[in-house]
Amino acid sequence: MAQPIGFKDGSGQVCLLIKSIYGLKQAGQVWNIEFDSVMQKHSYKALISDPCTYILHQGKDFIIITIWVNNLLLFKTLDELIKQTVA
Repeated sequence: MAQPIGFKDGSGQVCLLIKSIYGLKQAGQVWNIEFDSVMQKHSYKALISDPCTYILHQGKDFIIITIWVNNLLLFKTLDELIKQTVA
């Protein structure tokens, strides 16, 4: 990434990108890493067979969250689990 027009100081230095910008090829990976850390913080476990699918067990009941492109699919055994998750 080069210095923006108007900020060139002749040093030849480049800019360091601190956050990913939407549209860059790294943006999806950064979002996935952030999403994974949030899911783990809330006790969800990623499936070994599909790392885009998370599950949370509460006794006999469970909730499954699957990432599909830019959508989330939610599956549950109790309505209360969805209310807790979405809130």
